[in-house]
Amino acid sequence: MKILNSFGENDDEKVDFRKEARNLFNKLAKLETAILIVFWEEILERFNVVNKKVQSPGLDIGEGNKLIVSLKEFVKNIRQQSDQKLKEYEEKAKKLSTSVGTDYSDINKRRITLKFSDKSTDKVSVNCAEKFKRDTLNVALDKMIMDLNNRSQAYETYRKKFKFLMDLQDKNQEHIDLESVRNIIDYYPNDVDEHLVNECIQLKSYLLQSKTESYTSCSEIFWQIYEKKLVDVFPNCYTILKIFLTMPITSCEAERSFSRMSYIENKYRTTMSNYRLNHLSVLSINCDLTKDLQCDDQIKEFAAQKCRKVAL
Repeated sequence: MKILNSFGENDDEKVDFRKEARNLFNKLAKLETAILIVFWEEILERFNVVNKKVQSPGLDIGEGNKLIVSLKEFVKNIRQQSDQKLKEYEEKAKKLSTSVGTDYSDINKRRITLKFSDKSTDKVSVNCAEKFKRDTLNVALDKMIMDLNNRSQAYETYRKKFKFLMDLQDKNQEHIDLESVRNIIDYYPNDVDEHLVNECIQLKSYLLQSKTESYTSCSEIFWQIYEKKLVDVFPNCYTILKIFLTMPITSCEAERSFSRMSYIENKYRTTMSNYRLNHLSVLSINCDLTKDLQCDDQIKEFAAQKCRKVAL
């Protein structure tokens, strides 16, 4: 703000530039702007660490859903204590800079005339702080709560579908939900078979006997099966754990690396379909792996099929 103020008072600068600098300074000096800076810093700090965690490897949908639900409760808590939080934001905002105003932009109370069906009127006084909380802070908080709730419901749907995996990792639960096991068999008929039911029952008994070891997540169960070479004993459980653990938790789907797209989607490939562009992008991003691939046999086979020479 000091830099903007110096630009606005510098006679050597152009008039338009000085005017724009003063306008930006006046906007930043408003108490409302400073409050929003404090508000979003508190909100985005929590969102940032949670988003990083849900994108970390080894985290399953169950744990990701817990983080999203806890984040939603954090936002709800701010919403329920909006009066108290607004006072805290005001105190912190005034300490950001000496240039920040001590009052809201509209220091005068507004007079709102309400018209009723019987043609009578009533005037209501609206405090500036109350108006800012109602029209700005609460609107943003309600929108975040709604979006987090929608995201949590999507994860909860998959968590219920794999409920028997939650029962496996819960040592307080002696039995597993066999109905969810049968539903998974019907949902993935090409990956698992009906032996999954018996495997889950035996695996649950095996985990309960392992009192010296802790299995608090599906990833720990998966690695124990792999490291103890029990894949042949529980092949279907091993497969369904792989499916569950490789389900993405992030909100991005089919996201492309635009730094690579500049190399891929040039003027010669403007009519290329998304299917091919996606695969070309993957090959380009993983170029360190594709360079080691030996494709001589495939190239020769392709050239032989496309050969236009006719034997005489």
